[in-house]
Amino acid sequence: DLDNDGKPNFSDADDDGGGTADNAGTDDDNDGVLDTDDNDYDNDGIPDGSEGVGNITVFGSAPALLIASNTETVTIGNVGTNAAGNTDFGLIVNGTVNSDGIYDDVDSTAIQIGGPVDLNNDGDYVDAGESAVGYHVEMNGGVRVDGTVTARSYNGDAHALWLRGDVDADEIFVDGAVVAIASTTSAPLNDPDPTKREDAVEAVGIDIGADSTVPLLNIGGFVSATGSGENASAVAIRDASGTLQTLNITGTVVATIVRNDDADDTDDADLDPNNETIKGRSIAIDLRNDTTGVAITLADKGPDGYDG
Repeated sequence: DLDNDGKPNFSDADDDGGGTADNAGTDDDNDGVLDTDDNDYDNDGIPDGSEGVGNITVFGSAPALLIASNTETVTIGNVGTNAAGNTDFGLIVNGTVNSDGIYDDVDSTAIQIGGPVDLNNDGDYVDAGESAVGYHVEMNGGVRVDGTVTARSYNGDAHALWLRGDVDADEIFVDGAVVAIASTTSAPLNDPDPTKREDAVEAVGIDIGADSTVPLLNIGGFVSATGSGENASAVAIRDASGTLQTLNITGTVVATIVRNDDADDTDDADLDPNNETIKGRSIAIDLRNDTTGVAITLADKGPDGYDG
């Protein structure tokens, strides 16, 4: 989809978005094959009609996509443009990025940019070659999500898009879906038996860490965090850095906690989730660390579909 209009090249009458319909006399990619006869517009050797959607999936605690280093500064070059044609991004997700912890007590992260590097995923950063801090990551234009980013955990934390360390990103632009789901049992938090004790967990859709810098956030798609269980919390968008200056929302931002009940519950004898007391918090937008003010705009999408 060369012009990112949602239409595959092979069925798009104007596949480069130039305003001129493809016809027998046009050759947009200048490969010597007229557009009406060209079945490989991006010239990658694969017929456009056979190209699928990119997918990254991880089962376990490792991030599905990690952009970080334990030895040096990382600079990501710009790719693509937004619908207005005037902004490049360091990372564009047009496909899907999924992370599923699968096992109990395993955290799940779909995309992590910056922060600690845990090479063997053992939960610490003291092994050879590991770093508890991580080096600076320069994302230039920032991050754009037109596809789907999902993280799911069970008795663990879930982060869908996490700028965890010293990260500079000019913008986070979501026109697709960013979803985090953390599920937990009904076991008490303070049970003296560690095999019956539950930990508080949280699901965070977009998490901007304390050491990161993101001045602009455009949400035209769907950002969601869901905590399942009385000890779960859900935060759709969190800016711990206090650097966010502008937040434009033409899509949906939602944080939800869903009650549950099971055999691990010790505060009553039934399995009725409706009488359980929620101990976690659901927060759609957490800007508590801001000290200079954030301009928040809620509006419809413009006629061109661009949310900026």
